[in-house]
Amino acid sequence: MTIRDKRQVATSIILCAFLLLFQGFQWNRLSAQSEHEAKPVSELEKAITKFVKMEVNFGATTGLVVGAIDNDESTVLGFGETHKGNSTSPDSNTIFEIGACTKIFTASLVAILQQQGKLNYEDQVAIHFKGSKLHPYFENKDITILDLLTHHSGFARSPKDFGLKRDDHNPFEEVTYQVFMNDLKDFENVPRQRRKYVYSHTNYFWLSILIEQITQQPFETILQKQLLDPLQLHHTFYNVPPAFQSRMATGYNDQGDSTSIWNIDILKGAMGLKSTASDMLRLLKAQIISTDDTLITILQSMHDYSTDTHLKKVEVGIGWHHIGTRRKYMPFLGHRGKTDGQQVHIYFLKETGTAVVTLSNSIQDLDGAGVYILKMINYNWKRNAN
Repeated sequence: MTIRDKRQVATSIILCAFLLLFQGFQWNRLSAQSEHEAKPVSELEKAITKFVKMEVNFGATTGLVVGAIDNDESTVLGFGETHKGNSTSPDSNTIFEIGACTKIFTASLVAILQQQGKLNYEDQVAIHFKGSKLHPYFENKDITILDLLTHHSGFARSPKDFGLKRDDHNPFEEVTYQVFMNDLKDFENVPRQRRKYVYSHTNYFWLSILIEQITQQPFETILQKQLLDPLQLHHTFYNVPPAFQSRMATGYNDQGDSTSIWNIDILKGAMGLKSTASDMLRLLKAQIISTDDTLITILQSMHDYSTDTHLKKVEVGIGWHHIGTRRKYMPFLGHRGKTDGQQVHIYFLKETGTAVVTLSNSIQDLDGAGVYILKMINYNWKRNAN
């Protein structure tokens, strides 16, 4: 038995113990407390705290925030430190780089533009660049907007000369728009029947450019107007304002050295955002609540499409990945993001009204802690749909 197998067995035993606590338990919103009365610790908080303290090695992981939603109950718990030695635990307002989870925001903007009638998922990308300097490069390339959203375009993960001026501390600082233009110009179209899933930052670079082309507005402006403001995500930024920089967690690489914040302007649609547990829970809540709100309806419509990948029990949809469980159970949706010194995992199961976000200022592998917590809340994938 490998070390990984032993770890998985140990984790399963721990989960089974927790499930005795959760089985049959119905979560209810805690009654309002007076301002002088301490809020009691919920069973959800107790179980998450016990799980994290048993499973996370804080000798390697500097700090961790866990946010969880169970229908009407939400909780955020912080562990470790925002900076080594400062004795300050991260909380709901600590700002982390969210890396590739930025793609969820970009895909959401595409879904909004489709609802507004400004594009269709099945559109050839080329038709939206007619009359622009990009048109000759997309012309005669069988690439649809859906191909970009689901990583079935044929683009590699990054342009071929992406790393020519790589700086390990800020690998994207020297990457220019021209690098992506050259990559597109030299792109060899792969016949659709042979095209496979290849996770690619390039796809979401072009989606951000497409959004700017269609709206004739900067990407940041349309994101703020159409998504961040309506969802009240007031602490989600590309460039963290000076007034909020003291809330940034310090990232640590796999050698335990502190890292700088990546300058990812060129890939702002793929991996450039910073956010908090509070804002990420708001985003997740929008995925699972029942409402007639137009924006929420659009965001949840993104869940309806998925297609195969080469990964076992994983399909890819509009921004989200659909992840199967071991048993015949509903798949949950999620995404991961990682930078040089930080990582985030977001998962939800709409049918049971549950969601989890984990944010860490270390890239030490948490081995799917977010998935384990979601599994725990859902009674080892035995919880009934609402």
